[in-house]
Amino acid sequence: MSTANPASPASPASSTSPTSSASSSSPARPASPAGTDRVLPLVRLTDEELVLMGASHPAVAAPFLDGLDPAGRQVATQVAYRSLCAHGLEPTADGTALVVPEGVVSMMQVRAAARAVLFVSRTTPDGQLVRYHHVGDQIVVLEDVAGDGVHDFALVDHDGLSAALREFVAADGAADGAGPPVVITADALAAGEIDEAPWGEVVAQLDVTVWRPHTCDDDGPPVLLGFLLGRRGSWCSRNVAGDKAPIELHPVRPAEVAGAIEALMRA
Repeated sequence: MSTANPASPASPASSTSPTSSASSSSPARPASPAGTDRVLPLVRLTDEELVLMGASHPAVAAPFLDGLDPAGRQVATQVAYRSLCAHGLEPTADGTALVVPEGVVSMMQVRAAARAVLFVSRTTPDGQLVRYHHVGDQIVVLEDVAGDGVHDFALVDHDGLSAALREFVAADGAADGAGPPVVITADALAAGEIDEAPWGEVVAQLDVTVWRPHTCDDDGPPVLLGFLLGRRGSWCSRNVAGDKAPIELHPVRPAEVAGAIEALMRA
């Protein structure tokens, strides 16, 4: 359970509205193993391809590129450009970018203009997957990002968002929590130094926050929700970014998790 803003891995690069000047769609591949199920993508883009299309986003991580120095980032982007050309994409007239299918452009424009981004990080024994829910006026862009720097995109309408969220946070085998609150320090939680943790074996750990493009000081720091869904019980925490106070965990039912996340998004 993260004690810092779970969106902190995001690239600090400023967002630019994408145009039809770069990137491509890639063939869909099967979903990842159970526990880190990704959406069945309409389009798959890498960190490098998103950079080529001017679609870096202040709330979205670029895990592969973020691990490279500036020279390495430049080389990776150049290689991606050459590879896309080799696969048949046409360069623009000035040769500095690639022509993008109009459907991809439209989806990236919704992503760039979203009024809010719901961040849900899901960690299981099989690995970690982060899903960004870019909430537009009429549609929601789902973006699954794993450590390999591959971004899987799909679309749902607002009526379908609840079902998509419930599916993503489901934790088969997690039990309902019960008992008094548990108070632990952030350092102890991060280090796993907890005696007889009441949740037992963790099925899934969720870290949640909402990013909004237009905030002011009066809004305060973002609220962070954390969930430990275990085989002996499930627990949740609520704090704000930057708060160093001990974490108070309360019992929760796994069936209530999606609703709590939706309530945070509506707040």
